[in-house]
Order: sequence, then C-alpha cells, then structure tokens
Amino acid sequence: MDVELIPALVLPAVAVNREQVGPHPASSFWQNPVDRDIYQTQVLKAANIADYKRVIAGSDFLSIEDWTLADLRTLISAHLRPLGEQLPVTESCTLFGGGVLRIDGVAVLIPQCCSSIDDLFSWKQLLAPTFSTGYFCIEGHPAPKATKRGTELIIVCEDEEESFDQPAQAIIIVSVAKLAAAVAIAENGIQKLCDKIDRLSSEFGVAKLSKYMILGK
Repeated sequence: MDVELIPALVLPAVAVNREQVGPHPASSFWQNPVDRDIYQTQVLKAANIADYKRVIAGSDFLSIEDWTLADLRTLISAHLRPLGEQLPVTESCTLFGGGVLRIDGVAVLIPQCCSSIDDLFSWKQLLAPTFSTGYFCIEGHPAPKATKRGTELIIVCEDEEESFDQPAQAIIIVSVAKLAAAVAIAENGIQKLCDKIDRLSSEFGVAKLSKYMILGK
C-alpha cells in the first residue's frame, strides 16, 4: 500500500471574476478531467496566477510546490478581501485547501467544503498513541471520522445530513505507520511553503505571516 497525503491550496472565490472565465463544464472534475483542467487554467489566468499543477487532474486543488512570491502575494491579498474590504491578517482564517489522501495512486479523500490548509495538521492527531476514535479535518464540512484498530485506521466518510464531496470512499482502511510517513512528508512541504510566505511578512504588517495563513496558531 502506497499512502500519500498531499497538501493543496484552493483559490478563494473572490480571486476570480467568473464572468471573465465563463461557465464551467457541466460534469465534475473526476468525470471530465480534460475539460475541467482547461477550465482551471482559465481560472488561474483570470486570477493573474500562473498555471500551477493540480493535485488531481481537473480539480481546483493546487500543488503547494513552486509558487512564486508574486503569486503568493496575489493569493493572500485576495484571501484577505473576502467581502471586498481588506481584513487584517490577524483576523483572517488560514488559506483554503487541505490534504488530499491518495492510496496506490488513487485519491480516496479530498478536502471538503470550506476546508482550510491547517486542516492538514489534524491528520497528525490520528497518529498519537492515545488516539482511539474521533472526527478530524473539522474546518471543512462534513468531517470524516477515524477509528484506530490495531495497526490500522478505519476512516468513515458518511454523514446523515450532508454528502461528502467526491472522491471520498465511504470506508478507507490505512496503515498507521504508512500514514505517519505520509504526514511527515506533507509537513515538510508545508514548512517550505511557510518559509516562503514568511518572506512576505513585512508587506502584510506581521512578524510571521505563515502563523496566520498556514499554521492557524
């Protein structure tokens, strides 16, 4: 079993003039990745951001790798204007996104509606020796629930009131040890992103910009 937890960023809605982009393809990104990928390229162009790699073809989950400072500045500036007016950094939620869980090359769980990048850190709580069962990635909705069974985690993606955004397998079984290795790799990538974002701190009037945009602490 090959387990990956891939950090992803999602553009805030206010970053893009949808009238400039035009209507999106009727089918979902997993049903029509080619047309959806073309659409996502147009979205990024309209947002004046480079065409960054999608974690899943056709989706709006952008790889955190290789972002330029200029594009991070554009992303954060848009994020701080959720209602059209500038929000102080210290009052902002973290950037939108999260972690895409991929097993044997197949995405089995994606960040849900309203998920933020710091949701990725909640995966680490599942690895604690004292963890037995509980919900995680609770910034988004609905939230998956994990239960430890020996050396494995059973992740259940079911909710009586709200459907999970797809792809999300109803039941996911993953090795704790392999998930731990995947979390460590993801955290290393997030740290590199934090280091880059912190180079913009003075422009946004704070000592450590990643504290507010990534870490949520």
